[in-house]
Amino acid sequence: MQATFERWNKAESTLLGAAMAYYVLFSLFPLLLIILSIIGFLVGSADSGVRTFLGDLSSNTTEESITGTLDARERILLTLRESVSPDVANQIDNVLQQLNESGGQAGLIGFFTLLLSASGAFGILDRVVNIIWETQEKVQQKTGIVWTVLNVVIKKLVSFVLVLGAAVLLLVSMLVGIIISFAITLLQSLSGGALAQVRDIASAVPGGLFLFDSAMTGSVWVERLLLPLATLAIAVLTLALLFKYLPDLKVVWRDVWLGAILTAVLLAVLSSLSSRIIGGSSFQNYGPIGGVMALLLWMYLTSLVFFFGVAFTRVYAYRYGSYSAALPTAATPTDTAPSAAPFETINLDAAHESNGDDATSAKPQPDSTEERKHN
Repeated sequence: MQATFERWNKAESTLLGAAMAYYVLFSLFPLLLIILSIIGFLVGSADSGVRTFLGDLSSNTTEESITGTLDARERILLTLRESVSPDVANQIDNVLQQLNESGGQAGLIGFFTLLLSASGAFGILDRVVNIIWETQEKVQQKTGIVWTVLNVVIKKLVSFVLVLGAAVLLLVSMLVGIIISFAITLLQSLSGGALAQVRDIASAVPGGLFLFDSAMTGSVWVERLLLPLATLAIAVLTLALLFKYLPDLKVVWRDVWLGAILTAVLLAVLSSLSSRIIGGSSFQNYGPIGGVMALLLWMYLTSLVFFFGVAFTRVYAYRYGSYSAALPTAATPTDTAPSAAPFETINLDAAHESNGDDATSAKPQPDSTEERKHN
């Protein structure tokens, strides 16, 4: 842990974490607007694909009870109330209502705002990760205005897709309660051959038949047990993907799982503590701006925990993981330019051969010239 903290501190995580929170704040509202618009398109309309599928499976009464559990907006706001503070959730709700009332223009503006802010957040994220891993910046092989512009556009698109994908996975972890309730309600609505097929599939999984019978009888503990486990599993998967693909070098899967699990647990602890510390703090005395301050603080602390997880993954990879065999000693890992060691060896050998400092090592040339004159 000491080596992890030193590497985390060396990357100036506290400074760049503030920049990360700034960009994420501007990404939050357009991202929520776009995702909620997609969910509303899939579920909200009467002729949507999800409602049609549910109508084919069950009766109208069951369909209404199922789609009633798919209120993603309320679930997101509930998570924010529990993780940050009620004031933050209320302010986000008001902003989303205003953006939703403005129609398609807000969606278009939100998309481009998300593209720019997400690229900025990804730039900070990519910089900190590569500082922690001590990787060198890639040199652009092709030059010219066209290739430079194309390279910038590709980086923006990659950053947008990566941040959007990670945000969707994190959003799914926030909505996992809705998904579990939806699955249980849908399971209870099945009958006949479909129910028998699901039971056969559950019996093939260890413990699946017990969960199946408990869900069919309406046991509350099934949802309470699956909710934290599913949330933790999705968070671990999201963090593992980021830890593997963000560094500009090859990272194998076995190097990232322990760091992803540790980071997910720390984020869960942070979420539990922040709801008590931030939610009940003096931020409420600042009025509307206090909610923004509380949200920024929560994002800042989340960024610091994420960077700590990256540092832990790097230290683990060089001490016990795939990069441990590449080092003479695991206590002093370095993955800087491979040409550094040969140059240092040459300089040390030259210093030993000269048997003196730089001033004395430069004197043998005149002396050798004088000897040639005498001869």
